[in-house]
Amino acid sequence: MPRIILKNGGTMMVAVPRAEAGGRFTRSFERRVIELFTQCRTVRGAARLERITEDAVGRVLKRAVARGQECSARNQLRAMDLPFFQHFLFPEGKQPVAGG
Repeated sequence: MPRIILKNGGTMMVAVPRAEAGGRFTRSFERRVIELFTQCRTVRGAARLERITEDAVGRVLKRAVARGQECSARNQLRAMDLPFFQHFLFPEGKQPVAGG
């Protein structure tokens, strides 16, 4: 990601909307690496095809798993709140009719 030079001589990475903070690759590239991994079924195969290190593929996969777990945790919280909200949305036990 782009870096800027600070007045004190140091550098700092600039946040961009197309990549995660701390990530070396764009989301698009990471998606491609994950797709290659699912096709190759090996970290080494995906690394060779993308010409990146196996460690880099591992970091991409680790971030993808973390994103999936975070999303799953959010969905579980929503599911836990659903009975509470249904009481207010559908009083007296009246449930919506499927398809209508």
